[in-house]
Order: sequence, then C-alpha cells, then structure tokens
Amino acid sequence: MVRRYCMQSFVCIILLFFLPVSGIPQARDKTLQISTAYFDIIYPPLSAESASLLAEHADGMADEVCALLGTTMTGRLPVYLEPAMEDLNAYFSPYPYNHIVLYDTIAADGSISVFRDGLLMVFYHELVHAVSMNIRTPFWQFVSALFGDVVSPATAFTMPLSFLEGATVSLESNTGEGRMNDPLSLHYLVQDKLENKFLSWKKSSGALDVFPAAKSAYLYGGAFSRWLQQTYGMDAYAEFWRNSGGFNPFRSHLEGRFRQTYQISLAEAWQHFADSITVPPVNPSTPPRAAGTRDGVISALASGPDGIVWLDANAHTVWFRSVSGKVVSLFDADSNLDRLSFSPDGRYLLVSGTVLDGSVQVQRLRVFDMSNRRFLNEFYPSVRDASFAGSSDLIVGIETVAQRSALVLFSRTGQKRNEQPEKIILARSGPGEVSYALYNPVWAGSGRIAYIAANGLDRSLMMLDIETLSVFTVDLPHSMSVIRYLQSTILDGTPVLSFSWAGPDSFYRYALYRPDTGMLVCQETDYSGAVFNPVPGIGEPVLYYKAAFSGRDSVRALDLSDSFSTQSVFIRPAAKNPDSSSKPFPVRIPDASLYNPLPWLLSGTFFPWASIQSDESLAPGFVYSTGDPADKIALTLEPSFIADPFFIDTRFSVQWMHRYFTFTGSLSDSVLSGFEPGFRYRSTRTSLGVSLSAALGPVWKSLAFSQVFSPRWIAADLDRYDSPYQAPYETSSVSSDTTVSFSARKSSRIPQFPVFPVTTTGFFSQANAYLLLAVPEKKVFPAVQGLIRFQTPFIPLDLRLSGAVADGLVFGITGAYPTLPTPLTLDAGIRRYLPSLPEYAHTSFAHATASSAAGIVAEIVPLTLEIQKELPVVPLYSNRIVLAGGYRALLLDTGSSRYSYADSLYVRGNVEGTLVYGALSTVVLSGSFTYAWPLREGKGDYFISLGTSIGF
Repeated sequence: MVRRYCMQSFVCIILLFFLPVSGIPQARDKTLQISTAYFDIIYPPLSAESASLLAEHADGMADEVCALLGTTMTGRLPVYLEPAMEDLNAYFSPYPYNHIVLYDTIAADGSISVFRDGLLMVFYHELVHAVSMNIRTPFWQFVSALFGDVVSPATAFTMPLSFLEGATVSLESNTGEGRMNDPLSLHYLVQDKLENKFLSWKKSSGALDVFPAAKSAYLYGGAFSRWLQQTYGMDAYAEFWRNSGGFNPFRSHLEGRFRQTYQISLAEAWQHFADSITVPPVNPSTPPRAAGTRDGVISALASGPDGIVWLDANAHTVWFRSVSGKVVSLFDADSNLDRLSFSPDGRYLLVSGTVLDGSVQVQRLRVFDMSNRRFLNEFYPSVRDASFAGSSDLIVGIETVAQRSALVLFSRTGQKRNEQPEKIILARSGPGEVSYALYNPVWAGSGRIAYIAANGLDRSLMMLDIETLSVFTVDLPHSMSVIRYLQSTILDGTPVLSFSWAGPDSFYRYALYRPDTGMLVCQETDYSGAVFNPVPGIGEPVLYYKAAFSGRDSVRALDLSDSFSTQSVFIRPAAKNPDSSSKPFPVRIPDASLYNPLPWLLSGTFFPWASIQSDESLAPGFVYSTGDPADKIALTLEPSFIADPFFIDTRFSVQWMHRYFTFTGSLSDSVLSGFEPGFRYRSTRTSLGVSLSAALGPVWKSLAFSQVFSPRWIAADLDRYDSPYQAPYETSSVSSDTTVSFSARKSSRIPQFPVFPVTTTGFFSQANAYLLLAVPEKKVFPAVQGLIRFQTPFIPLDLRLSGAVADGLVFGITGAYPTLPTPLTLDAGIRRYLPSLPEYAHTSFAHATASSAAGIVAEIVPLTLEIQKELPVVPLYSNRIVLAGGYRALLLDTGSSRYSYADSLYVRGNVEGTLVYGALSTVVLSGSFTYAWPLREGKGDYFISLGTSIGF
C-alpha cells in the first residue's frame, strides 16, 4: 500500500544516516536467525540450543493454538531469545508490531516452574497472546494492515487483563501441567472462598492495585476461562474471542460480548464458577502468629541456631527473630530475593536471588555476616537457590546457562575477589536429561546432598552422595505431590529435612524427614492459609511456616504435638543422568543465517495525528513508530503539515538501549510563537543523550544519571519571508542538561488502617545543571536546581525542599522565564523543581521573579481509605480516596537585598478508580481537588487536575 511503501522509503533514508551510531547488531555480533513457517527466531550464540528446540516445536504449537481458537496465523512473528536475563519470563507486544521476547533461562521455583519444558511452555503462553489478541473481523483486519498490529478491538474495547491472561493460563494447562493444575496457584482462589473474600469479576479484572494486584487477574482469569471451556466447550470459547474481534458501540463491552456468546450474564456465570470451587475441611484452630511478627508478603523462611529469618516484600526488609522472641531488621531487600539459608553455626546467612546488573536481572549469591550485620565481599555470580553443605566453608547451589542447570559444590576458602570459585559438578538437568530442573539443594548429612528433581509438577526428593555421585530417590507416599520449599535444619546434631506438599484436594501441608533414620512425619489436617516454607525451631517443639491468607501472608508457629502421622520411607537408586558433555543435543540444529534487523525496522505503527502548534492551531500529520524485535532500538517520526505558509513541522527520535546505558538522539524543526503577539520564529534542534541507572541492592534503591547535549538554530521574524524555509538562521546555541538523582523509596502493598497510614517511606534527591552557550554572545548562561524529598516512616509526612540559581533565567510563582536579550530567550528548555503557587496568580506576587529561589512543601496524609470495590451497574471500580493537607512556600531573591516570600496552606482530595473496559482495566484514573489559602494576600482558590497510573 502507498502508506507502507512511503514509510519504508523514508525509514531507509533515515537508517542510512543513523546506522553508524545506532548500535544495530552487525555481522560481528553474530546474532543469528532461524526461520520457520511462521516465525523468525533471533538469538545470540549462547541460545543456539534453545533456538533449535524452539524451532522444532514452534510451528506445531501455533497450529494447535489456532485450531483451539478457530483462527489462523497472520503475518510472520519474530521471537527474540535473551540469555542474559537469568529469571525466566517472557512477553508479547503488538507495538510497534507483533513480537515475542523470551528470557532464556530456568524458572525459579514458583508459579511458572510448572512445566516439563519451561522455555517451550512460556513461549506457548505468549503465543496464545499473539493469536488471541490478533483475532479480528475482516474490516478490522484491514484497519490493522493500514495502521499496525496494535489495532485490536478485543484488546482495546472488550477484554480486561483477566481475560487476556485467562486465555493463556487456561490453555497452557490443557496437558495436565500449568498453573491451573498447580495446588500453589489454586490455593489463592480456595483461600479467598474459605474466608468469604472470593473476588468479583471486576475486582479480578486487573483493577485491584493492592496485594496480590495483577496476580489475581492471572489466577482468577485462568480459572474462569478454564471453567468456561469445560462447561460450554472450546468452540463457544473460540466464538467468544471471534465476537470480540469487531467493534460495536452497544455490544463491545465485556458483558455485552459475553451475553452474545453464552446467552447468560457474566455476573451469573461468575457465580456458577465460584460455586464450582471446592474448599477442603480445615482445622478450626489456626496456629497463632509468631510472637513479634507482622503480616506482610512473606517468603524465604529459614531456621538457624539463634532464630528464624524471612523476607517481607511488603516492608522490603529481611527480618530476624531470635530465640528470645526479639525481632530486628537485618537488611533491605525486595521480592527478587528467592532463598535464605543459615550456616550450621548460625554465623553466616546465604542470600540467593536476582539483582539488576544494568537493565538485566542476574542471579547473585551473597554471604551475610550475622555477627557484624554486613555483607561479605564474596563473588558468586549465576548461582541460585544455595545453602551451606554441612559447614560454613562449603556451599551447594544451582548454576544455570540458558536451559541447562548443574548442581554445584564449591568452597569459600581461598576465594579471591572477582574470581569464580573452583567447583564440583554433582548433577545436571535440562533438555534431554532425566530432570528438567533442580531445586532447593540442602545438606542431608553423611556426605549427602538432598534436592528436588522436577519435571514440571512431577517432583521427587533426591539424595546424592558427594564422593561417589550416586543418586537415590526417597520413596515418599504417592499422595505427596508437588513438593516445595525444601530446607535442612540441624536438630540434636543431625539434619532434619522439612518441606511442603499437597495431596489430592488438600491445602499445602508440612513434612519432616530424618535421613539418618528414614522417619517421615506428616501433617494430617489442613489449616487455613496452608503451610508453606516450614522450618522447625531449634530447641523448641515449634514449626514456623508461612500462611498465605486472603490479601496477606503471616509467619505462624505450629505446636509439633498437634495432629501428625509418622512412617518409615526408603531410598532406592535413581535413574542416572547421562554425561551431558558427551551426548548430542536432543534436537537437530537447523541452518541459521545472520540476523538482519532492517526488514523489521521497516514495519511499524502508523497513526494519523494532529499536533497542537504553539499558537494553539491544529496541524494535521501522522506518527510512525518502529523498532527491532529485541526492543533495544526505537524510532519515531512525527511530521505535521502547516498550509499557510507551507511548512513541515518535523520531529524524529531514535533510542538504543544497551545493557548499561540508553542512548537517544532527536531532530526537530518547528515554527514557534514568541512571547510578543504575532512574533513567530523557526527553531531547528538536534540532541544526543545518554542515561543510566544502577540499582544499589534492591530495585527500589537506585542511582541515575542523564546527560543531553542539544545544538539549536533559530531563524527569527518569519513574517518578513514568504516561507519559513527562506528565513536565514541568525542565532544559535548549544545546551548541556545534566541530571543526577538518588532514590531509596519503598511502598507498602497491603492496605493499612486508614487513619494516618504510612504507605511510602524513604528519601529522594535530584540535582540538575543546565548550561546554555549563546554563540553570538559567546557567553554561558547556567541554571542549577536541586530537590530533596523525605517521606518519614512513622507518620505520613512528605517533606520537599528545593532550590534554584540561574543566570539568564528567572523563576516566578508558577513558571520559569528566560531573560536573554536574543531570540534564544523564547525557549527556556528546562524543568522546574520549585513548588508552584497558582493561588497567587491574581495578586501582586504574580509578576515577582528572581534568578535565585528556594521552596518548601510539607504535606501530611491523615486519611487513605482503600475501597477496592466495584460500583454497581456501571463498569467502574473504586480504588481509594486520599485526603491530604499541607504547607507550601516560595522564597524569591528579587535583588538589592530584598526577598519576596509567598506561602499557603492547602487541602487536597484524591479519588482513584478504574474503568473496567478493555485495555483501561489496569489504568488507575485519578481526580484531584485542591483548595489553597494564600497567607500573604489574596483569596483562596481551588484547582482540579486529572491523572493516570498503571495499577500493577
């Protein structure tokens, strides 16, 4: 089509200019590509085996999904494999065109460690997105061909997040694997029903923005979609998606399409679905909360000689509870921490989890000194799920490369900084091996390591002799399925293994196993919240565990004299893993070609658009966006056409995302209006920028830097010429914009008591230096600004201090104004850090300006009312109401030892809600009403603003 060919020609010309600096992978990068009937699988050499495995199965999976949903594949789909990310995940995106990105690694033991081949099934999950979100009527398929794959009526108007993910989670579970067959995932629905807190379809749509937030959309959406498929058949479910592939203003909302397909209201069907959830009988006496602990988002529980330790991702803290009952904070953390493990003497704590290395999540094992309360300077990269192996010097863990894992044993003794320790490989897993994944290695005594060998939900407790490398299977009862959270605790000088297990139609329970005697102790009755991550207390007959209740987790203490059963179990020789190094990969490696990103950069999203010019007139134009399948390169072109006089207002930007840096470039050519009426000028600007952000431990603690250089040329007084293109450039400038910021702010995910709740605490600071070199004057005009923000942990107080000093720029009560004696004054080009006081707009302060100023805002939030309920009849969900009040002030240095000081008191009310309508179901809409009383002069005034945020 003309539109597509014109865009391709223009992008080709632009790419010829930007290729030398754009960082597009060239032949020397050896990025390769395998093409199948439907897919282009793009990968670096490290992912060659994974790409071959994917190429063997991808087309068959696509045919299967299309058959289930009654549709066909449209267009080719690029799939990029990223082996640098060491936490299995993936995503599908239709912007700027359909593509899938897969992280080529093994899943941590959690919600997606439920497949015999994790990479293939995570790809299958995203493939269902790619197929279902591209189901359209012929007319909308034509519109999509014109404007881009992002045009999808089902996504935009009908399906909320729960139905988008419901399709993927339900279909991934068709073969007996997946989340809908996992008692860990299903626990949350059963527990909600047990507590009479079963979520409505609106609440689980993606609108819920407190814990468990988007997780509820995956689990409820998957379970409801599976119930629909089993109750009404797969053909009806496919028809539901096909009906949603078009737009009808009276029927495209979810409830309309649902009734059109199933001849029943969504609310009635949801009630039938809720009735189908069975709840096992539970012990009426729930074990008490461990003394001194608080509810939160709990994981990684471990026991040592001196007490227990756990992560609370809600408080972003690792807590330690001593045997005396005292609870103290050890260090800051986030939900990327996977496991904690004490040394036998309790002096050291192993901390396993992912950390951000640039923009990439990598596995990192650290050692925390419990005596000195600090991390030791020891380097263990790409090791996960580790524990001490019988002493403080030996560590056993899992090392991964792409889809292959190895159980490794190494010594801390003699390790040098930034050097990999010498290690012994004890066992292997991955494609072609006996087990797909290995989890939770622990010390089992007598020179043996215990671990969980997993093939999806089929799991076994294994024993490995370190000296002979002989492997044995512990013959657990057949009723014990999907074992998890294996830990080892030294009791009376010998290891005791603890783990969670679930039987048919039961919650997760605990089991204790003594390898020296073969004695197995099992929980007999269910408790509300289930028993996750159980660990025995040392020196006390108590079992500590995590209970997962509706909307919160809790550390509980179970008296081990409660109901349990004992039995003897035996071990038997296990099937041996063949030596992976001598065995060929189980699939044929097809021929590959060098990856060429250019064809994909010629595809993209095209939308007609009208830009608002500086004189508030509209100029018709369009926006064209494209990028590469790895989402490392982004290009955007935005021209607007002005008829009188003829001018093409042009904006072009390019972005390249490296692992550690993001590089940006832009070009703009615009006609702008000056401060004087009727004065117009042409501004041509280019920019080159670089930014980086480094996580300082947990992801919420970071240091960021950005630098932008921007040359600019100005042609003034355009009215003297027939065309802006005829006006000569009279002045020019070069600006440098440098920003440095530090952030250490953490937010609570669990609703608190509404009066004076502390939801966010921490510190934020940012400094900006803006330098403008005016070429004709050969003079530098600087502007320096800074902001410091404190959010206190004890009361909900938000304190912001700011300051600014400039030459050639002045600050007023609401804005910043240039004072340079040239046309360069027409654009300040920097952001304002000082507080705005619009309530002084009609007073003598309105015209007060200064080249140096300082400001303060002190705000307290006495009420945060979490509503988290849907409204009847209309597709609206109410999230929360926030009431706040504060004081704000601005000090302007007006010169000659004179100062202008303006200050105000204000109250603010925020109402936040979600429109449960297609793509908007995860967008929290907020309306803010502020009333301010100026304390110097003038009358009070009110201000209304609207905003949006992503709920998950």
